[in-house]
Amino acid sequence: MCVLEALVVGSLTGVGASFFVWWLTFKYWSPELKFGEKVIRESAMNNKSKVGYRFYFRNIGRRNIIDIEVVVQLKLKLAGFRTKYVYLPTSSSEYKKVAILKPGQELSLEILTHKCDYFQKSIFPLAIRGKSRRNELTLDEIMQLPKLEEPVTFLIMMIGTDVFSGTRKFFKSNTYAKNDIIGSY
Repeated sequence: MCVLEALVVGSLTGVGASFFVWWLTFKYWSPELKFGEKVIRESAMNNKSKVGYRFYFRNIGRRNIIDIEVVVQLKLKLAGFRTKYVYLPTSSSEYKKVAILKPGQELSLEILTHKCDYFQKSIFPLAIRGKSRRNELTLDEIMQLPKLEEPVTFLIMMIGTDVFSGTRKFFKSNTYAKNDIIGSY
């Protein structure tokens, strides 16, 4: 009977200790991203629109995040159409991923609205289609589209790999609206 009791107590202790270490690893020692509250509008000489939009994010966790994939998802609902989700390119698109983000490190990326050809579709006003074809379309112009049933919003999503455990982790910003874009150009 003593051997059986020791086996049960040992097994339960082992499972409990393993769960506790797993919980610490994924709850407290894992990487965590914090996104900036605003998107910064700035002058940009590298595109025809002369306007750039920059967002910031910081690793506030305790471990490195590697191979971060970045997606900016724009949500718009034009009158008479279903809700559309448009994925805008970022300055990380040229490299496909952000290589590494160390604990405490902050990075910024640019939203490259002018490189998105989705706005060349016939559902958009002629002026918007023309600017999109000429790579001059700005995020401000998209946020102020006419005939909207809902205000245009967007959010930033990232998927990164925890360098310690090798697991992929999903990060999502708050939803940004027109008033969350600050700065002048």
